[in-house]
Amino acid sequence: MLTLIPDQKGFMARIEIMSGTERRRRWSDEAKLRILAEADQPGVRINDVARRHDIHPGQIRLWRQSFSYVGRPAMFLPVEITEEASATQAPDTPPTPAVIEISL
Repeated sequence: MLTLIPDQKGFMARIEIMSGTERRRRWSDEAKLRILAEADQPGVRINDVARRHDIHPGQIRLWRQSFSYVGRPAMFLPVEITEEASATQAPDTPPTPAVIEISL
């Protein structure tokens, strides 16, 4: 591994040179989940996370797919319908129709 001094703009400061027949890095599930958790934080860009970990942004998207619920059986979530707290008050604005679309 060759380590470089970072410049003032904060670009990549490390280059990993791989030699031999093995050219792919192996990531443990724990490391993948840690990177995915970092990428799922509010306001975080996938490109920034990928750059910090020296991986391609598409790799994060592939890991998301591999850890998703694709192929698992569907589950229903409980829904609770409650009464409105104050049904006697007139609304300030007329209610807009709500559209609920369910895709299977």
